Amino acid sequence: MGSQVLVIDDDPLVSAALEELLELVGVACVTCRLGNEALRLLNTAVLSPDVVILDLRLPDIDGIQVLHAIRQHHPTLPIIIATGYEYEQFSEALTREKNLFFLQKPFNAEKFLETIQKILPG
Repeated sequence: MGSQVLVIDDDPLVSAALEELLELVGVACVTCRLGNEALRLLNTAVLSPDVVILDLRLPDIDGIQVLHAIRQHHPTLPIIIATGYEYEQFSEALTREKNLFFLQKPFNAEKFLETIQKILPG
């Protein structure tokens, strides 16, 4: 595919599993444990992912804050919120946002790859 995904998740097991799945389908993966680290990479053009996978519970900054910060500089970048929270807990405004997808943890490999392949170009 030649695509790149940024995974922002503080759980090393989750990050490693997602990275392994992405590599199986030929997608490059960069992982960040901290939201501020990911924002720094995105805002300095060091990184130009096709998709961001974002956990909402991060040790340094709230995932919703990360989402809004990404949207300021990358308004059309597809973002998958991967969280243990129920979908219904999100505000109506957030669920109507374009290029925003939800995966409730725990999710299986098939559902994850199906979502990624639906979003990625080509």
